Amino acid sequence: MEANQDNMNALCAFLKQSISTNANERKFAEGELKKATSQPGFLLLLLKTLEYTTIEEPVRLAGAIFFKNVVKQHWSNKESNVINPLDRSQIKSVVVNLMLTVPTKSLQKQLTASLTLISASDFPAEWQNLLPELVSKFHAQDFKIINGVLQTAHSIFKRYRSEVKSPGVLLELKYVLKEFQEPMLLLFQATSTLIGQNLDKVEVLVPALTAVKYLLHIFYSLNSVDIPEYFEDHMQEYMTLFRSYLLFSTKFKQLVGEEDDENPALLLKIQALVCQCVNLYTEKYEEEFQPYLPTFLKDVWELLLKTDNSPRFDMLAISAIRFLGSVSAGIQHDLFKDPSLLKTILEQIVIPNMRLREIDLELFEDNPTEFVRRDIEGSDNDTRRRIATELVKNLRKHFEKEVTEICSAYITAMLQQYASNPTVNWQAKDVAIYLVTALQ
Repeated sequence: MEANQDNMNALCAFLKQSISTNANERKFAEGELKKATSQPGFLLLLLKTLEYTTIEEPVRLAGAIFFKNVVKQHWSNKESNVINPLDRSQIKSVVVNLMLTVPTKSLQKQLTASLTLISASDFPAEWQNLLPELVSKFHAQDFKIINGVLQTAHSIFKRYRSEVKSPGVLLELKYVLKEFQEPMLLLFQATSTLIGQNLDKVEVLVPALTAVKYLLHIFYSLNSVDIPEYFEDHMQEYMTLFRSYLLFSTKFKQLVGEEDDENPALLLKIQALVCQCVNLYTEKYEEEFQPYLPTFLKDVWELLLKTDNSPRFDMLAISAIRFLGSVSAGIQHDLFKDPSLLKTILEQIVIPNMRLREIDLELFEDNPTEFVRRDIEGSDNDTRRRIATELVKNLRKHFEKEVTEICSAYITAMLQQYASNPTVNWQAKDVAIYLVTALQ
């Protein structure tokens, strides 16, 4: 199908009808679009419409969604004729630049999803120029482009988090790392330098810290299967960068959030991701990470004590508490051997995070099934109460007697508090029950 104006106009007309409020018009347009999908050049023409700002945004978004759905349903089936074989290589040659240059985030989101689906099928064997093309964009001075690349890389590499170590996976990672590892570190360092030079410019900090967020996601993914040699050799550089963000502070509400926010602001997400990365190293590569662990334990502990029970701190608190649990169960558990420290952890970390908050009570009233599901072991959604319970269990692995004695004293005190006024102090009994559960 040639990209002439008549074909473009006809395609736009069908896309517009596909989002019509008239059901018959929608059904007709969807049928026509599906029939045209297998025609040579159709999908390329569809992608072409996304570039034109003269075409209404809802029409272009409909086109992006339709393209993504076609890719999702048919790309991995190489025997299918739904996607014309001649179009496949051409689509891969244009989709990266298109994803980076479309004018709106909604379009970019759909194209990123499409690119991820294509890469899941073709990368790296049938799309070896993908990473070089992405990495070449790191030299752009525009964080819109850089963050688009990093978001795409994150979506591609995320699958390694669930991969089992095998010769095939390690061979694929070897190729990925060869192309990506050094440019990634250089970009991380350059971005951090830029942030340090512009601490008073929020318009610079927001996109630069967004890049840091994606770089942390990518670090976690690329280190999930095994510790790459390059990352081990450059651990000092990475840990210096990580620590700088745990210690990072700013006055800008765009980065730290408002007190009444329920979702974490950008800086809190970054600090939570740092905790997740160092926790990964603590759990899987503790011997290599050992020299850095005491410093990070101190930093995470101090950061955790600065958080409150606001929902915006949930992601950070959960990640930080999980890190404490991993350290306490690992080879450096002696860092927790002081009984006064154990008492402080239980008093200032465990018990406060086991208490029900107003937002928890609202969820219980509105959706009790979801409330219970979140706290069940194995749930996909971590909660403060569940992670606090896991911390107690980890502490007991090496300090069972001490932890049991301290918890027993708190359980007795809270049950006495409840007995003194059951109506007012019912939450004391609730926490006592959770502590008993943690000791089982």
